[in-house]
Amino acid sequence: MKGILCFFLILIAKCATSTSQQCSASSVGKRFVFGIIGFDSIYTGSYLRLHITPTEQVQAHVQINAPSSNLDKIINVSNYTIFVLNLTQVQFEEGKKFKGIEVISDVNVSVRILAGDDYYYEGFLALPLTALGTHYVALSYKPYSSYSSEILVVGIESETSVSISTMLNGYQGSNTTFQLQKFESYQFKANHDISGSVVVSSKPVAVISGSALAQVPSGIGDYKYLIEQMIPTKYWTTKFIIPPIYPRLYFVLRFFAEHNNTEIQYHNSTKHYAVYLSNKDQWRRILFAN
Repeated sequence: MKGILCFFLILIAKCATSTSQQCSASSVGKRFVFGIIGFDSIYTGSYLRLHITPTEQVQAHVQINAPSSNLDKIINVSNYTIFVLNLTQVQFEEGKKFKGIEVISDVNVSVRILAGDDYYYEGFLALPLTALGTHYVALSYKPYSSYSSEILVVGIESETSVSISTMLNGYQGSNTTFQLQKFESYQFKANHDISGSVVVSSKPVAVISGSALAQVPSGIGDYKYLIEQMIPTKYWTTKFIIPPIYPRLYFVLRFFAEHNNTEIQYHNSTKHYAVYLSNKDQWRRILFAN
């Protein structure tokens, strides 16, 4: 069975077959590098916050680096800490900047990022360096009005070659190649749904994608900033359990295939369906009901 990605991302783990062995990659770790795509605009009360939680009941010594704002701070985290970042760390611009953020801990921690204001905010779970890779498929949503969907690639090591093959509303777009240094970030923006765009790099990178302002569902729903750190395709898998989103009666799933000729079977409490993706550049949208 081919690997697929179900766009309902919370955490990842790739484990050995023996239950006595630990997972080789997860959403907790000791070193993280990431960036933040732009949201619609900065209002009074807008913020950018790191939520840092040790995975064990021990004190963590955490270093936070953000060269673009001259930030080099060491904090102690016992149970749970919120650290406020300068909003200049958000990359609103297209092209290259040095907007990478690094978090280093002496024990395993979970790092979450929350951005926005008191009314429109969004968060994502950062992935440690041990969970990063060199091949990604970016995900977004149709942006509202003149706003953009965005792909942000952040360099982990110097002299990293990167190429982005974009998809615009399901159609092949442009191809862009560039090099990144450590902490350097490159952002692609388009007034389209850029889901299915492919990012390939010579060394591991962090890829963050989403939409500055999307109307969900398109044309009738509320406005929302969407952001998520992408999972490398090497960690895509073949089985997912998707819980309903209470109290909503319906929710939308999107399926992406790593390979051509992938069959996807999905079940709810009473029915069994199947869809077929003959081309890995395709993706399928399915409406689920509670």
